Amino acid sequence: MQTRGASAIVDFRLATNEIGLYTDCLVLRSTTAPTIGPYSCEVIKRRARFAPSLEKDGTPTKDIYANRIFWQMG
Repeated sequence: MQTRGASAIVDFRLATNEIGLYTDCLVLRSTTAPTIGPYSCEVIKRRARFAPSLEKDGTPTKDIYANRIFWQMG
């Protein structure tokens, strides 16, 4: 990924607890070197912030968040 113009796509699933804190990250797919997936999870762990998910009755609950990261080296 350190090559100028290199890119990668990482699909991930993130688990959060009842207070919205990160509990786990799973890389579902990565288009490049195997190290970019775990690196992506480390970045998410440091930077991501979530409000707690709520049940219909307003009770905080665990949740799963899935998304994709597109990395582009400038």
